[in-house]
Amino acid sequence: MEQDTTWVFNILWTDEANFSLHGDVKNHNCHIWVTSNPREYTQKPLHSPKVTAWCGFMGSFIIGPFFFETQCPVNGWITETVNAQRYLTLLRETVVPCLIQRGQISNVTFMQDGATSHTANPVKAFLIQTFGEATASTAAIQAHVAPSLGGPESSRTIQRRLTEGHLGSQCPLRVLPLTPTHQHLRLEWSHARENWTAAE
Repeated sequence: MEQDTTWVFNILWTDEANFSLHGDVKNHNCHIWVTSNPREYTQKPLHSPKVTAWCGFMGSFIIGPFFFETQCPVNGWITETVNAQRYLTLLRETVVPCLIQRGQISNVTFMQDGATSHTANPVKAFLIQTFGEATASTAAIQAHVAPSLGGPESSRTIQRRLTEGHLGSQCPLRVLPLTPTHQHLRLEWSHARENWTAAE
């Protein structure tokens, strides 16, 4: 980041989501605080039709949306579950060609979450082959940071320790190489707090 101040604009932020065709909004992360219980309920169909869409965006353009669906001669289009093979096919046949067409493949940092379909070995191998070290995910960050903390750590522990030292953010984006001095200082800091409890 210190060497290239524009790198954040070259991150390809990606995710997929389900959209109900009945207009329902998935609000499991939506919290409304009130002083009293309104005792109201919203009735929703149990298995409403939906589509699964994938989209990616960078500082200068959007890729997608692309839909995970297949054409059925009897029922028309059917939404497919995102699995490793379908995700890999999307990356190989659609996303990477779009980046090549735009001339962006060489300067992209590919960002994704830790969904099971994203972390399958064939997907990881393809991402490393295509983007090299310029991929970021929760698992990749954890694997890179854990040795400097003196052992395997959960992502929540890593996030807590970074936040405790005022080094954290909601979502670390990219792990930059540590100098031996930084690594030594972070290791000392981590060992000093290895018996940390919630009461502290």
